[in-house]
Amino acid sequence: MKIGCLCGNTLRDQTDCIPYKGYLWADQDHYGFMETLQDTVQQALNGASNSDEVASRVTDAIWKKLLPLPRRTTYQC
Repeated sequence: MKIGCLCGNTLRDQTDCIPYKGYLWADQDHYGFMETLQDTVQQALNGASNSDEVASRVTDAIWKKLLPLPRRTTYQC
């Protein structure tokens, strides 16, 4: 996708990890996510046998909770 900026620049969104692309979500979603994240980390610490398992559990939980959040894409020229 190509997006034209008011200044005349063209922003391209054709790959991952673009430095001028970001996401926004509402405060109400943010606080719910942070509470869930805190609970998830605590559960991972309680049930894991090593640090790799903790990291894996936390990472999986973050993605499962973060991806469904309603968000808006934003670009910076």
